[in-house]
Amino acid sequence: MSHPDSALPPTVDDVFADWRSQAARIGGRDTMLRFREPRDGSIDLTGAHPSGLAQLLAGRATRLSSLLRDPDLLAEARRRARSIRSKADQLQRQRGIAAAQLAIGFASWARPHEAGRTEFNAPVILRHVELVPRGSSVEDYEIRLSDEITINPALVDYLRREHDLVVDVDEWIAATGFAHGFDPAPVFSRLRSATRPVVGMLVNERLVVSTFANLTSPYTAESFPQEHPVLRALAGDAEARVGFRVTGASDAGDFADAGDSAAPDDSADATFSDDTQLIDRGDPAEQGPRPLKDRAPHEEFLAIDVDGDQQAVVDAAIDGQSLVVDTPPGTGATQLAVALSTSLAHVGRSVLFVAQDEDELGDFSQRMARAGLEGFAIDGRSGGEALRTGLIGLITSAERSPQPELTGLVDQLNDQRSALREHSESLHRVREPWGVSAYEVMQRLAALTAVKDGPSTFVRFDRSVLELSPEERASVRDRLLEQSRMGAFTMEVSDTVWFGARVDSPDEVTRAQERAVRAGELVPAFSEAALPVLRESGLNPERTVGAWGRALLLLQEIRTTLDTFSPEVFEHSLTDLLAATGTAEYRASVGRDMGLFERNRLKKAAREFLRPGAQITDMHAGLLAASQQRQELRELAGGDIRPRVPRGIPEAVAEYRALSAELQALRPVLDTTPDGGDLEGMLVEELEARLRALGEDQESLVDLPARTHADDELRAAGLGELLDDLRERRVPHEIVGLEFDLALWATILQDLAGADALIGAHDGDVLHRIAADYRVADRQYVAAGASRLRYGHSRRWKRIIAEEREQAQAVRDALRSDRPRVADLTRSAPDVVTTLAPIWTVTPFQVPGLFADAPLFDTVILADSGRLTTAEVLPALARAKQVIALGDMRLPGPREFSVTVDRRTLTSEPPVVSVWEDLAEFLPRHRLHTSYRVSPLELVELSNRHFYDCHITTVPTAFTGDGSGLEFAYVPDALGSPDTATGQVESLDVEVDRVVDLVVRHARTRARQSLAVITITPWHAQRVATAIQKAIRQYPYVASFFEDPEKEPFVVTDCEQIQGMDRDAVILSLGYGRTRHGRVIPTFGPLSQPGGERLLAAAITRARRRLTVVSAFEADDFDPSRLEHGAALLPDLLAEVASGGDPTERPYGAVTGTGAMVRSDGEDADRIATEP
Repeated sequence: MSHPDSALPPTVDDVFADWRSQAARIGGRDTMLRFREPRDGSIDLTGAHPSGLAQLLAGRATRLSSLLRDPDLLAEARRRARSIRSKADQLQRQRGIAAAQLAIGFASWARPHEAGRTEFNAPVILRHVELVPRGSSVEDYEIRLSDEITINPALVDYLRREHDLVVDVDEWIAATGFAHGFDPAPVFSRLRSATRPVVGMLVNERLVVSTFANLTSPYTAESFPQEHPVLRALAGDAEARVGFRVTGASDAGDFADAGDSAAPDDSADATFSDDTQLIDRGDPAEQGPRPLKDRAPHEEFLAIDVDGDQQAVVDAAIDGQSLVVDTPPGTGATQLAVALSTSLAHVGRSVLFVAQDEDELGDFSQRMARAGLEGFAIDGRSGGEALRTGLIGLITSAERSPQPELTGLVDQLNDQRSALREHSESLHRVREPWGVSAYEVMQRLAALTAVKDGPSTFVRFDRSVLELSPEERASVRDRLLEQSRMGAFTMEVSDTVWFGARVDSPDEVTRAQERAVRAGELVPAFSEAALPVLRESGLNPERTVGAWGRALLLLQEIRTTLDTFSPEVFEHSLTDLLAATGTAEYRASVGRDMGLFERNRLKKAAREFLRPGAQITDMHAGLLAASQQRQELRELAGGDIRPRVPRGIPEAVAEYRALSAELQALRPVLDTTPDGGDLEGMLVEELEARLRALGEDQESLVDLPARTHADDELRAAGLGELLDDLRERRVPHEIVGLEFDLALWATILQDLAGADALIGAHDGDVLHRIAADYRVADRQYVAAGASRLRYGHSRRWKRIIAEEREQAQAVRDALRSDRPRVADLTRSAPDVVTTLAPIWTVTPFQVPGLFADAPLFDTVILADSGRLTTAEVLPALARAKQVIALGDMRLPGPREFSVTVDRRTLTSEPPVVSVWEDLAEFLPRHRLHTSYRVSPLELVELSNRHFYDCHITTVPTAFTGDGSGLEFAYVPDALGSPDTATGQVESLDVEVDRVVDLVVRHARTRARQSLAVITITPWHAQRVATAIQKAIRQYPYVASFFEDPEKEPFVVTDCEQIQGMDRDAVILSLGYGRTRHGRVIPTFGPLSQPGGERLLAAAITRARRRLTVVSAFEADDFDPSRLEHGAALLPDLLAEVASGGDPTERPYGAVTGTGAMVRSDGEDADRIATEP
């Protein structure tokens, strides 16, 4: 909390006064009473073309070009429309504020005071607009007006408060005659008439599109009651804070339904209070993940599944505690919010869910819908008819919700739990012939897999190995170790060039060596014959036998073609000629429509390429062959060249075929070697050396059949799959025995848990069916939470309308109107409204204008409260008795914002303390530990290590197919001159191009995954976005990725605008380069400022499945002593990303992380006794 500088601590009155001052500045300048047209953020349509204006006001979508016919005015309006749309999208996404509006008419006046006078300029009528870009290059914008008409509520409130003038808003809106054609003139007339007593007030009829939001007036009109316990505690009242350190007592109302045995008015406290534990006040992370308490079905209520940490928070909330919860990314903050809201509503409490982020509010509603509670939470953002429909829907639900019959389901769950418990007990029963229990087998497996750099095979033996006696298994294990001692699994080519080759007899040895010698002799002859031909032809293929051979065969084909055609056929485009000489089907396949006259003309032109006297039966086939040969020739030559057919081609081709036959004969023998059997793909020099070595290495060949025979014996004993696994992973001799033990014990466990009848009736199909049925029944019971909640809601609704008849009538009257106002409803019928709608979702900025200024709710839940200031949420806090704040304090905190478009950057101020931090000074703290993101482990651990002190645990998931989820895209030669303003080398073209390439690659290869590009600075984000727009026009086949409305939209933004957003894949582009002398400037914009660590944490944690870091620097390019704040983390982060997530490896120079985990420390793993 920011306090005025003073030698003495601020009093409660001082803090409340400071809050009022902060509240008056929320959103910047008041656009509803003191609107000043921003240079870049307003479009004046007062003088628009009459026909276009009539179309717009009639509610039809209208383009700017239809409104403004002057080219200069239109160009300026388009530029401003871009700024307004960008600002409106930002406010909608980050603050939940719909700000783009058409102001129709303005009232202006001045109010004198002692220091001078205050000028007012207030829009009269407001209608929300949507600015839709049109054209591939955004040549125009379409303006779409919403049907909702608003009389400026700030103006209405000002006239009532300052001049005692009451405006009948509904009557004024009706006067516009919207149903029969919109006409604002009656409103202007009424306003002029009503405000005659207001000295100097003028009403003009201008039309301006800009950004407007009613923030200042509602916030300044708030009472902020100083007697409110939470507000007093926030203000520093020591006595009030003491009260929150005492565990609260539940005041829950009725809680019973078909699944509960309590009486309607019994308290639910006893069910939950025993399990409520607070995290140590010094460090919330000291206590690890909490186990989920095993409760009988009739003792719990859940509308959505929760883990132990989440259940502890729910229990504390039900017990009446206010608290703060640390919610790292992926740990289920929204899931917890839904569980809290539904559980509190189940015990009869009303909940206000507050989130400023559009995605957070949307996620909450979607989670409620998936829990079977669509429409149960009222969205405060909906207005008019939507709000009325939502409230009527709740009444309908309350009147019709039956009592759920859950007795049979509860009994089924209890029976299944009992059966599973019996199975658990059976795990500890000793099994023969092994003399161990299944639990002991698991322990031994755990001990084996816990060894650092220990065994990791996934091989399982077949029955033949299990049926061996202990002595026979020991013998097989010894033979395996003997093979390992001879280097069977670690031997390399450096030991013998025949390593890995397979020969089964001495005769095969002789033939293989003879072929190697013969092929080695043929290579020089082939080189001698091929090189002059290739050199004279102008071709420069790779120096491999295969590439040379293909080039020679191509020259042979070209030679055949030139027997028929002149060389000019290779110098002209043959596309039209191919179409003309081809069939109709061919022309259709290439999209070429051609008339008869044109075809005859082109066929005649094609014949001009024939050599004199040459005859050809199929001109199309000949031209097609020439076209393909030209393409291959271009690829080999690196550009267009005139084909040359030197002498010696037949001889060179003959040498190639002779050599190729020998190499192909050696291939099956060498296929299993590390270098493989593709001899034609090797460089000629390397091939010659390899063949020479193969021919000379006679000693290794002598023993090779014997080694092959030993390998066959082990395979016959059932170890074939293990041998392949050990050889593929090159397992060192020290742990080969443990690899055998791991495979054996895992197979024994599989046998005990599967087909072995000694496990009894609890195993096999019966146990799987019980477990599967239990999962289904458990899901059904959780899903029944929705019907239990609706039934409880029904009972409370029927009781409240019977007890509060006047309030019930007020609600009925309001719902008969077209535009029920929540403020009026909550003022006249607070009990009935909160019983009817026990859960509301709103943004913090809606609260003061939406609800009556009075305690209304039992609980307020603040989502992502680490980004909210106390002043912003004071109205929400004042309307509830209990507060639960969810947030992540490792991410960026609150930032001031402006409703208007302004070129000027907001003034730099010290970091603002969030409401989460303020509340954490005196409230109990909890933390969520378990991440539920389906992410590669390395991606999760990257942020876990660097930003969350390794406190996050992960849930094992199926393979995502994304490897480590980490990619390092190095941008070499990113050199430039420092900017004269910032002193930094920023946003170089080479890095922008690299980002565009990565985006296009993602759109082509991972189109099902959503994507965001995050940069450090807004300038780099703008340049990247512009370049991507050009790329979309250049590569239209990827445009659908960016236009798909079914998935999360593609975003390019800077790291200060990303909190609350996440995507499947994220490309993080640092956007800084070196000076032209190669020097690294050690400042990295906002990363080098206080709070830079939080910006970097936010960027890193936005990726769910894949993070690509684009950088002109590698980890060892930095001088760590010169880096500050978030920039100081860059060396380790870049090194870890480049290594694919291994913090012990720093592979400088790597372009893409492989995800390989390499350990530097060893451990004697053979200490574990493993033989059964």
